[in-house]
Amino acid sequence: VYATEKSIYVYGTHYDYSMVDSVETNTETSIIHKFSIDDMTIAYVNSATLAGRFNWKLSTLRFSEQDNYLRVVTTEGNRRVGYEHKLNVLLEADNKLTLVKQLPNAVNTTPIGKVSGDGLVYEDIEAVRFFKDNAYIVTFLRTDPLYVIDLSDNNNPKIAGALEIPGYSAYLHPISDSLLLGVGQNIDENGAVFIDESTTTDDNSETSTVDPIIEGAKVSLFDVSDISAPREIHSIVYENGYTPVEYDYKALSHVTTQNGTHRFALPIERWQSTTTTDGKNTFMVWQQENFLSLLEVTNSSANAELMHIGNIMAKGESKDSGGYSSWDDRSVLHDDDVYYIHGNQVWRSYWPTPEQVTGPF
Repeated sequence: VYATEKSIYVYGTHYDYSMVDSVETNTETSIIHKFSIDDMTIAYVNSATLAGRFNWKLSTLRFSEQDNYLRVVTTEGNRRVGYEHKLNVLLEADNKLTLVKQLPNAVNTTPIGKVSGDGLVYEDIEAVRFFKDNAYIVTFLRTDPLYVIDLSDNNNPKIAGALEIPGYSAYLHPISDSLLLGVGQNIDENGAVFIDESTTTDDNSETSTVDPIIEGAKVSLFDVSDISAPREIHSIVYENGYTPVEYDYKALSHVTTQNGTHRFALPIERWQSTTTTDGKNTFMVWQQENFLSLLEVTNSSANAELMHIGNIMAKGESKDSGGYSSWDDRSVLHDDDVYYIHGNQVWRSYWPTPEQVTGPF
């Protein structure tokens, strides 16, 4: 279900898989039913059918209603045969829901997703987010192309710009017209490396320093003020970490202070290894680590910053808590008070000094 203040959309996909002469045929057809909301009345408007699916992860974020238009992203295919991702624009008029435009199209032919040497797109969509007249789409196979799609004219959608960085964002959180927060993973699938060309040798000539990419949960701050040239301002990587925000955006807390600073809190889980010995043999011991990471973003496109304030560690977790994962971790931000909920226990701290923790309760 996707809902706005005036509409409710109920959607689903029919999957028809068959084998004909040892050839696999996959047909996916999605249907959307629209209902209008007027005071206490809900009325059926109409339905529309689209080729493809909405995928399963955060599918509601693939939908966006603006005026009488519904913008929605669909996907066909798979990694074996290639993907075809489409941005569909439907118009409600005379109680009908009609497809009026798609991207790509005959005029704007560039596919959503990087094209490989064989002419196919093998990147699936990891994240979609609509904000006002723009759509942000992240596709991923080895690197993360972040696409900015211009929807200022719903009858002429077009890719305005793209940014390619390691890893991917699984959730996108618009902060303003110029700033976008991405939460996902930093991944080095091909053993790729960062090349730092800012270092110099003794004779002042430029050289390259090769550093391995640190894998783990990643938070990125993007400048999207120029939709033709999005850029990553800063990123924070939690080595070997994972955050449930990638699959459930309710795990992310966000408040704006009186001075315009944006505060974010997201849970992180990772497994830390230590070695021990009994005098004869050496053993590796793995231990689960859970904490709430506090971040701040200054709301200024010219001088925006992503800052790590600190972590609230889930220390002293009772043995009978069941070794909870971070899947259902949540947080509450109230003025400068921060509450971290992990499993059936709560830790409390103070935003300026997150290392000073009381609990668990």
